[in-house]
Amino acid sequence: MRIYWVFCAFMIPTALCFIPFSAGTFRQVTGEKSGITWKHANARSEFRYLPETIAPGVAIFDYNNDGWMDLLFVNAGESTFFHPATALSPALYRNNHDGTFTDVTAQAGLKTNLFAMGIAVADYGR
Repeated sequence: MRIYWVFCAFMIPTALCFIPFSAGTFRQVTGEKSGITWKHANARSEFRYLPETIAPGVAIFDYNNDGWMDLLFVNAGESTFFHPATALSPALYRNNHDGTFTDVTAQAGLKTNLFAMGIAVADYGR
């Protein structure tokens, strides 16, 4: 197996790292096949504020502790400069272990209409 090295720089200009990863194959899969139908709503106001230029976030993590990576997408939503015609919310997709995902946003209680630009996840245990 060939190992590739990715050069990355963090917020502190002098902090550099090398991350090994294996080469992989990517292919486009339609929403009908994958079950992922989420679409980003761009919060474009007439003034083009800085938050509008930042892409949406996605977290890849195991939310239900079944050992498979699930997906959480965040979207633009209500803010002082953007008022969507319909309420926007994040989208949580549970991994079905077969290359498809199920939208479990409502079951997880994630119906919030907030403006989001990114997301961070962490594992919390006692």
